[in-house]
Amino acid sequence: MILDAVLDDRHCWWLSPEADKRRFFALMQDNYLRPEDYPHITFGSGRERVIRCFPDKLPIGVEKGRTDHLVLLYLVNRRIPVDFRQFLIRHAGLLQFVHTWTLRLLVPRRFRKAVSLYQAAVREELWTPMNPSVTKLLETCFAECQSTGAHVVDPTDPYIRREFRRQGNANVQALYRAWRRQGDGVIWDAHSSTLADDRARGCSTVEVEPLNRQYLQLSGAMDRDAWAKKGGQAKIGSGWPPCFGALTEPSLPLG
Repeated sequence: MILDAVLDDRHCWWLSPEADKRRFFALMQDNYLRPEDYPHITFGSGRERVIRCFPDKLPIGVEKGRTDHLVLLYLVNRRIPVDFRQFLIRHAGLLQFVHTWTLRLLVPRRFRKAVSLYQAAVREELWTPMNPSVTKLLETCFAECQSTGAHVVDPTDPYIRREFRRQGNANVQALYRAWRRQGDGVIWDAHSSTLADDRARGCSTVEVEPLNRQYLQLSGAMDRDAWAKKGGQAKIGSGWPPCFGALTEPSLPLG
């Protein structure tokens, strides 16, 4: 599906391997980004800490004749944007540097009803900065939740609980999940207004590209939520993919 989307777009040069992406940003953009400033995941700690950049392995397009405009692809493979929110949080720092970009959602037929949830996730994670006073509280709240095992969206402080309702439970849960992997940096990025300003200037946009071809041979592999459900019911050795766990997301304001 991703290959078809790349081949159909003749307006971009496409970067796929991690080395090509980092070389492009180092040479063409003339930046001073560190490995931890790129989308990444981290393994280990201290001297054994390893940073893996661009872990999503999704192509990034560079518009021909306009190298300051990037096209990011994302293949929708769940009915709720749980993984997509992590993708957005990982890329927020890089998008703040790039400024001019298009996020293109590749949507198979079975997930077309989920498009509004994915668009809402972009608005919440990238284009709606948190209040700095809230992000300051999150540093303490997240640390307490991790140490006590408390539910992150049910804090004891009534003020924090009220602010969490304003931000949306899905947004807070996604930020907590990213914080556990990446640390306080994701909280500091959450109150930056750079991406909201870029959108106001018309420098960033989201496109929805329906995948109209038939991919019947991939139907079972595409729906991760169906995998989780069937994996939980299937017997050991039945051949179903492993259960990923049922993650739910409450209703989101789409306005």
